Formats: sequence, C-alpha cells, structure tokens
Amino acid sequence: MNKEIKNHPSALDIDEIWAAIEPQVDELNAQRKKRKPVFIYCLSGLVLLVGLGLTGLFLFGENLQPPEILNEVLPESTTQNVVPIITTENNLLVKKEEVPSFSADLKTAPVATTTSVPKAEIEEITVLKSTLVAKDIIKKTAPSSANSTQLKSAINKVVIPNNPGINNSTIPVKEEKIASVSPLTISKIGLTVPASDLPELNFSIKNNKPLVPPPLYIERPTFSIEFQTGISAVNRTLNPTGNSPNNLETASLRSTFEEPLEALHANILVNAHFPSGFFVSSGVGFTQISELYNNNSTVIDSIIDPMGIQKLIINITGDTVPVIGPVVSTRTTTFIKKYYNSYRMIDIPLFVGYQYDFGDWKTDFSLGVLSNILLATEGRIPDTPTTDLDLNTNGDEIYRSRVDYSLQFGIGVSKSLTDRLSLRVNPMFRYYSRNFIKESVGLEQQYLLFGGTVGLRMDL
Repeated sequence: MNKEIKNHPSALDIDEIWAAIEPQVDELNAQRKKRKPVFIYCLSGLVLLVGLGLTGLFLFGENLQPPEILNEVLPESTTQNVVPIITTENNLLVKKEEVPSFSADLKTAPVATTTSVPKAEIEEITVLKSTLVAKDIIKKTAPSSANSTQLKSAINKVVIPNNPGINNSTIPVKEEKIASVSPLTISKIGLTVPASDLPELNFSIKNNKPLVPPPLYIERPTFSIEFQTGISAVNRTLNPTGNSPNNLETASLRSTFEEPLEALHANILVNAHFPSGFFVSSGVGFTQISELYNNNSTVIDSIIDPMGIQKLIINITGDTVPVIGPVVSTRTTTFIKKYYNSYRMIDIPLFVGYQYDFGDWKTDFSLGVLSNILLATEGRIPDTPTTDLDLNTNGDEIYRSRVDYSLQFGIGVSKSLTDRLSLRVNPMFRYYSRNFIKESVGLEQQYLLFGGTVGLRMDL
C-alpha cells in the first residue's frame, strides 16, 4: 500500500499521510497473521456461498435481468455514493450513504452526471476487497490527538473497482477544517455546436429614402423690450442739381438763412438675445430733424412813379404849377423772419449686433437699416430775398412723402439695475443717402446725424 501511495501523483504530502497511518497498518497486519486459520475457514465458506450464488443466478437469471434502458448513454465517469469526510483535530467522521445494489431498479437509483475531477488533482487510496474493508481501515487509521498536527490534508477520493454494478465508481471526500471552506469542484462543460449554419437570407434590405441632413438646431433666444430716446447733431448738405440760375439762387438763399439745429429720436424696440451673444432688434422709430429759418435783413428798393410830381413851379400870380413825370424813389425795408422748420420721419428699424457680457456691465455693437415709411414737413423756406414758401401748404410740392432708407451704426453700453431692468447708452451715427427733395425742384438735400440714445431695457 505504501508503494502504491508513493507512486501515485498528488499535491499532498505522501510521507506525512503514511507516517500518520503506518502504526495502525502494522497493527492490522499483525492481527491478520494471527487469524490465518480463521481466514482460511472464512475463505472456504465464502467460496461455498459464491458457488451457491452462481447456481441461483444461472437458474433464476432471467428474473434478475435489469430492464433495458433505451436511448440512454451514461457518461464515461459518474459520481455516486457520496461519502463526505469531515476532518477535525481529534478524529475523522465518515458519513456513508447506502450503495444501491446492482439488482435495484436503475430508474430509481440516483445517478449524478457531474464529470469526475481528474486523477492528477486528488489523492486515491485503493481498497482491494470491499467497501466495508475501506471503512474499517479509515476508522482504525484515524490519527490521535498527538499526531493531529502532522495531518495536513484528508483523503479526497475512495475508488471501489470491484463493484460489478458500477464501473470505476468514486466516493469523493470533502476536506473541511474549522473556520475554513474548501474550494468547489471545477467542472468542464463543452459547448454544443449546431450541426449546420443558419440559412442565409434570400433577400436584401434597401433603404430607398434619401438621406436627409439633421435640422439645424438654433438655441432658443430670450426677449426684451427697450424704450429709447436720444438726440443727435445734424450735418446738412444742400446743392443744386442743375445749372439753372433760379436753382443757384434758391440754394444760396437757403444756405444763408437756414441753419440745422438737432435731431430728436424715440424708439420702441423688441430685442431677441441668443446665448451665443448675437441679438436682433426691430420695432418702430421716430426721428425729427429741426432747422431754423432766420432772415434779418434790410432791402433798399428803387421805385419809379411814372406820374409823379417831379417839381412845382410858382408863377407871377403866385400859383403853384406841378410838373408831372416819372419819379424815381428809393424804398428801404428792414424785416426779421424767424421760423422753425421740422422734418418728421417714421421708420422701421432692423438691427443685428453682438453683445459682450461682463456681469452687470455689457457692451455691444450693432449695424442696421431704417426703412422710412413717412416724411412730413412743417415751417417756411425762402423763395426770394423778401419772400418765402410755406411748407404746410407747399411742402408736398417740394419734398418726398418718404425717404426710402438710411443706415445706422452704433456701440452700446448697458448696466443692470435689477434682475430684469437695465440702462443702455447707445452712441451712434446715421446717414441718409437718399434726397429729401423731389427731382423736379432742382435741389439735393441730405443729412448725416451724430448722436446717441439712452434706453431702458426690460427682460421678458
């Protein structure tokens, strides 16, 4: 037995196991030598019993045949008759389940289908006689308390090769120690591979819809309302469009007696602010350009009276005789004329700009177009050095009803007053490239405004 254990490959320490069980084995061998006569008698009785058993098997063999199991193939190695061995410090406790006999119904016998652990990883002890002899050896070879420290591991498997009902049946032994858990048995399970591949699809999938680019996502803006008022300086250019003497005289008179004053602004804007910083503004705007017509002059006129009294003649009798003829006289006229002229316009502005945020302070710049929808005039303009035209009655004959469009560029600075209110100052300049006067008049009147607006903005 010692030779078989040493030649068997195992991860356990064979010398320690054999040192633990060798005294008990020697004692068992000595008892066997003393009982040789008894063994001979027992062997003779065993041969007799075997002979009687074979005779009965021959005579009644048909009734003892197990039922045929069709379409079932047992695995090459099955695990049955589990005998767990619990190792303690003082002894080995063996719990053995009853091994079903070969004559029992195979349908009711428990059969485990778990694949056995490879022999290279466990320790096997071959018992040559029977299960009872193996049990007796295990009980008698249990180590004492003095040798308990020498036993490092337990027997993992007991092989019973002589059982005629089950080939190579194994009794796995589970090693347990106090406050320790043994690792689970490793099982190797193969994957089932289908006999044939899945059939290929006999049709193709086509996407006939044209590729549509995803819609352009624009972040939702925030809105605000802004009330603006402002003032600008006015620069006017007035030039004749032809070489007519009347046009030159009228342009000279107006340039002499008219003086541009200022321009007033009032706007209501709706602003759309985007998270990127850009904004768009539109609304309604009002602009009034004011001028002063001031004529302070003295006019000396020569008046010819064809039937005037040229002289008086006194005769001898003392009578006075007038001499009638053309008489030339000089008339000097001094007058003061002062009128305020107004050019009122209603515009639809559209501004696009970008705003920089510095917390409570913000700066922005904007560029826009103001479409003029109405032009109204009021006041007087000179026609001659002594006469003038009333714009309330003759203005439609001289000026357009609208001035098309103008351009504006501005830079703004904002200061937050509350969470929703802010004050905005917007310096700007505006250029009217279109002529205010009709082409038939022969004059060209244009404006350039420099100024700014102050607005109160309320976020919606």
